[in-house]
Formats: sequence, C-alpha cells, structure tokens
Amino acid sequence: MTFGRGVLQTLEGIEGLVKHRLTASAGPLTLSVGFASTTLRDACALSFIETSTAEPDARLTLVSRRELDLSGVIPWDRSQGQVFSGEDGYVFWQPGPPDILFAVDYRTKRAMTWINDTIAPPWEASRPGLPCIAALLSQTSWLLVHGAGVGWQGRQLLFVGAGRAGKTTTALACARAGWSYAGDDAVLVNSAAKLLSPLYASARLRVDMACNFQALADASGEPSRFNGDPRHELSLRRLMPETKFCGGPLEAIFIVRRRGAERPVIAPARRVDAMQAMLTSSLQPTPGWRRRMTQGLIALLGKMPIFFIDTGPVVDAIPDALANYLDRMEGPLDCAPQA
Repeated sequence: MTFGRGVLQTLEGIEGLVKHRLTASAGPLTLSVGFASTTLRDACALSFIETSTAEPDARLTLVSRRELDLSGVIPWDRSQGQVFSGEDGYVFWQPGPPDILFAVDYRTKRAMTWINDTIAPPWEASRPGLPCIAALLSQTSWLLVHGAGVGWQGRQLLFVGAGRAGKTTTALACARAGWSYAGDDAVLVNSAAKLLSPLYASARLRVDMACNFQALADASGEPSRFNGDPRHELSLRRLMPETKFCGGPLEAIFIVRRRGAERPVIAPARRVDAMQAMLTSSLQPTPGWRRRMTQGLIALLGKMPIFFIDTGPVVDAIPDALANYLDRMEGPLDCAPQA
C-alpha cells in the first residue's frame, strides 16, 4: 500500500481512539480537536483557542504510537521528509526525533497528528497540528504564515522576518502593553480580505531573550530544544484573558530586523523585501504549497503598506513606537508598498 493513501485509510477509524475533546477556532475554521490520551491533552490543549461554537467544520485528532500502530504505512526510510498531496488528501512525514505524521482527508474533513513517541515534544505542543490546519485551509484565501501578529485599537499588524530577528520579542512586548495578541510564530492571513487571525494561544521565547520577560519564562518550565535552539514554550492562556486572543483587519506588515538602532526606527520597505522574509520560512513547516503560498503572498503584498522596524534594545519602547506611528495616521498608512 502506498504511503499517502495508506495513511489516509487509517483516518476512517480515528474517531474511536478519542478520549478527550475540545472545540477550537482556527481563523475561519471551527475544529473539533480530539486527544487519544490524557497525556496528549495535558500537553497540547492550552495551545488552542477554545470556542463555544457547536458545529465543527473539521476534526483533528492527536494520537501517539501507544494508541495507534502505523508501522505498516509509515515510510521505510524514516530519515527523510515526505509529502503526499492529492485530490483526496494531504500527508506529511516529518522526521524527528520524534517523527511526526500529519494527515488530512479532504472528503471527510478528518485530520490526524501522529507522534512516534508516547508524548508530544514541547515544540509540537506549542503549535499542534499546524500542517493539518494549513491543508484544511488550502482551498480558501487563508494562508498560514510564519510571523507574529498583534492589534492596537482594532488595527492589526503582522511582523515577519528571519529567525532571531525579534518577532516574538515584539509581539510579547505589545501584548504586555495591553495590545491584542494573534501569535508569535504561526498566524493566519486572508490574502483576499486583508484579515489577520490567531491560530494558537502560545509563544516560543528564545532563552537568550528570557530576561526581558522573566515572569513568562519562569512559568514555562524547562526550555525545549528544536534544531539546537533552546526556547521557553509559553502557554499564554494561563497568563492572558481569552479576549486578548483575536484578530481583525490587517493594517500593515513590518519586517523586523536589528541594525543597531538605540530606539525603534520605522522605515519604508518593498514588496520584494517582504516576500523574501515570508516565503521560505512559511513553507518550511507546511511543505507542499509553494505555488499557492507564492500566489497568495503576491496578492496580499500588493495591497499592504510594508515597513522595516529596527526594534532596538529597549523592549518596552517597541509598543510605544508602533502605537505612536499608528496614532498619527488619520487614514490609511502613508507609505504605499513599492515594487
């Protein structure tokens, strides 16, 4: 049996493994999230943004090898990533350790995250089922992008940039200052309607930046290590009101960078700068969507004001600089995107 279709067949009986369930919002989707064990629920549940909506659009089940044996369908060579993408479904093998398998059946709207271990690694627990959600949105105008999102008086900002540029620092500084929060690592953007939406109620704070958010770091426990990069996996639902996790109309895109400024400095940027900052990093956790992602970003960036922000070393100055910049704009931002 082939890798992709063999995995998709296992989704037919996945509901019978569910021991716990919650309903979560993921942009335009309402997800019924099932957990095959209490261990998985305790690790991952707080990363979702729960909702009281009764009717789900899709079902996502988190399961480990202890509850489900997939030895007959997982790749023979487990050291290499593999993607199956067809009309009936999407399957992504992400080598570990631990190995993780993501699968979505488009016909039944069932999805699964299978972990080749008995527990979820911390980096997966912070953003559970991310490739599955990307696949479920693949026929819509919503893109799952690598970036951070915050809101000030209903005006949503998207922060993008290279790793270690300061996206998490910027988002957490704004949230601490009273802004709404839409994520620091993966957010949803509607390329047609210019909307930003949160996906997870979590954050991934690098250990070397923990001194700026010591209370958050202390509440996170031991740092995780993904690709050798130690991070505090933050469960913000324990620390922020539910009403703070929200999105809305996207006002502008900021490319975060550090160029030695003493205080935050904002300057115009080009569409090509934003594309370079967003495309590759957004494709890495959700492979198989290059054409769709490229076309969606082109459509989005053609409509948005784009800026650089050199955040500087004073963390608490970041939200003030952004708020002042927005407040002095009477209408749309005064910097049209350039080619």
